[in-house]
Amino acid sequence: AYTYICSRFDGHTIHDNIAKFPDGVVKICHCGLAEITIPLIHNEEILAIFNAGVFRVLPEDLDGMPVIRNSSDQSGTDISEVALCDREQLELYFEAMRQFTSRLLLWYQKMTPDDAAAETLSGRQRLMYILKHDARSHLTLAKLAKRLNLSYSRCAHLVKEVSGKNFSEL
Repeated sequence: AYTYICSRFDGHTIHDNIAKFPDGVVKICHCGLAEITIPLIHNEEILAIFNAGVFRVLPEDLDGMPVIRNSSDQSGTDISEVALCDREQLELYFEAMRQFTSRLLLWYQKMTPDDAAAETLSGRQRLMYILKHDARSHLTLAKLAKRLNLSYSRCAHLVKEVSGKNFSEL
């Protein structure tokens, strides 16, 4: 039952709210355990969400820190055996996680060509680049046509020609 509560909290509450905390948040689970949660964001898109640590934290050590709490029943779970993390350790963990996500973001940016690089691609290559990199960003055929400087019908034809599928099938 607790696994379900934690998974639901992570899957809904954290995912739906993590963009509000680009520098990270302390996540407190249903039984009072804490984790540091930091998103990896690029161009306003969440690429990944990282969690670190499972520890106890005293309420006074959370003053002024961003916190998301699971409001589910704590059911008297004994967490006294879990390591206690003080404010100084918490700040060190946050800094380590921020450095980790910053390095991952730099790697991601290095491995992913930007739109300026895409400008030098041929029409077909640029089409495939846009389809691959922007597919999850509510891309429509009209937006795609505009980015490629093509008419709507020409763009639809090119998509079918290059991919073998029409835009809605993609």
